[in-house]
Amino acid sequence: MSDIRILLVDDNITLSLILVKSLENAGYLVTHCTDGMLAWNKFMKERFDLCIMDSALPRDKKGIDVMKVIRAKNSEVPIIMTSAKPTEDELLDCFRNGADAYLSKPYNVSELLSRIRIFLKRTTTVGASSQKTFLLGDILFEFDSLQLKRDNWVIRDLTEREGELLHYFCMNKNKVLRKEDILMQLWGKYDGMLERSLTVFISKLRKYIKSQHSVTIETIPWIGFKMSVCAQSDTSKSLAYS
Repeated sequence: MSDIRILLVDDNITLSLILVKSLENAGYLVTHCTDGMLAWNKFMKERFDLCIMDSALPRDKKGIDVMKVIRAKNSEVPIIMTSAKPTEDELLDCFRNGADAYLSKPYNVSELLSRIRIFLKRTTTVGASSQKTFLLGDILFEFDSLQLKRDNWVIRDLTEREGELLHYFCMNKNKVLRKEDILMQLWGKYDGMLERSLTVFISKLRKYIKSQHSVTIETIPWIGFKMSVCAQSDTSKSLAYS
């Protein structure tokens, strides 16, 4: 068994027993909580590598409220939200507040395991020799630490998904990227709901780099997106990072 620790927050006992067994059979260590306060207390005291959280929790805190406080404490831990029959507003609200992925119940356990592997392995075109540091105008993006810096000061901590998306853009700067390709690379699947969530993440990245006139993320109608980086922001000319 690996030392990967997963926090599962869901009040559906029957479903949770199935998930815990499936996750443990896959080699993960699982802590199961049935309400938001218990989950928050566990997160404060223990280390977790990934969270799976139902948005409709009973009693004191909703799933999205727990996600917000977890995200405020830790910007890097991947959070997968789940819900039965989510509305589009609920979906977008979750992504705006820090969710990295969203699964609609009932979902296939194999799909959940696939999402977990994608997050834990960061299979976004990065490898041991891939570039991990990029200069975007006067902002330094460090992929390993998931941080944006200016003059050695951290100006933004990115979530796992934000960092993966920005890294994917940086590795393919000045290229038109199809929406389907981005989603398959980062989410492992393509559908309309994920396309809307991608739009939310890109909107957030644009906000983070809006002060940099030499860097833009353009929408290419009917196709996808393109991150344009002017020559003076090209790390191959400006920096000697490995």
